[in-house]
Amino acid sequence: MAKDNLKQTIIENAAELFSTNGYAATSLKQIAAASGCKAPSLYYFFEGGKIELFHEVINQLFTDVFSGIDRIEADSLEDFLRKFTNYYGSIVPDGQIDLW
Repeated sequence: MAKDNLKQTIIENAAELFSTNGYAATSLKQIAAASGCKAPSLYYFFEGGKIELFHEVINQLFTDVFSGIDRIEADSLEDFLRKFTNYYGSIVPDGQIDLW
């Protein structure tokens, strides 16, 4: 697996585990196992460890959310909120994030 692909795989698996288990209950070992690598390998991409990885997960989530907002065309606030809710639900598992 290419380095960029592995990094993205790690971020995606971390997002899923953080969302499911919460930040405190998710270990680097769990993230590494889900990503097909060993825990020390995560430090290659995220020297700051779990907190740096968490920041990257949040950064990508907000980037996805805000890029979607820019593309929503709506006739009214109600129309915008309906479309945004549909979009948000499509990028966040179960439409909910429970990180803590």
